[in-house]
Amino acid sequence: DYGRKSDTYMCLADIAMLQGNAALSMQLERYSSAYKDSLYQSRRNAITDKIVEAEADAQVTLQQLYYKGRLNMYLYIFIPVIIIIVIIVFFLYRKK
Repeated sequence: DYGRKSDTYMCLADIAMLQGNAALSMQLERYSSAYKDSLYQSRRNAITDKIVEAEADAQVTLQQLYYKGRLNMYLYIFIPVIIIIVIIVFFLYRKK
């Protein structure tokens, strides 16, 4: 876990500074910063992935709604046309 490693390196840097080893303290602080950057990057990637997934789900939902709307429109047109054709054919055969 990047957060734990970052905190650990920062504690070690503090200990090194208290012991008077400034060079080691600076090196450990750089390691801590690197792990913090990795932590922020991983969180940012997770958030970005969730946003992309939500956008994809929204797009799929919109496509489904569009498809259902078009299907209903075709059914509302198709059924009355078929009924009218059946009535016309019925009257034409009835006259004969």
